[in-house]
Amino acid sequence: MPERYANLAQKTFGLAETFGCADLVEVDVNGQYFLNEKITDGPVGEKIDRFVEDAFWSELVSRLAERDLRAELGPTKLGDELTDEEEERLSVLEDYYWREFETKGVDHLVLLRGGKG
Repeated sequence: MPERYANLAQKTFGLAETFGCADLVEVDVNGQYFLNEKITDGPVGEKIDRFVEDAFWSELVSRLAERDLRAELGPTKLGDELTDEEEERLSVLEDYYWREFETKGVDHLVLLRGGKG
């Protein structure tokens, strides 16, 4: 878990007993809370894994499309509010990435350090 979420997770897991969910978390020898197998295994764990997978792909597609739109328009041209044309172009870029990742996964994904993709 990223460190920026660790404190929030500990506070949330610490409230499990208060909200009647004490059977879903355990405490290790260091007093740190963690989810037990009722959450991490079985159907619930599968749903969590699927959510994480979907969130990953969605975030990747969004970020790549926004990056490409910024590259097309120039870094200072893209404002907080997108115009209808920018929204439409962003949608086209997102569709492109969705099709690519659905058919090829990350097989064609290449990271160029310091370069342009």
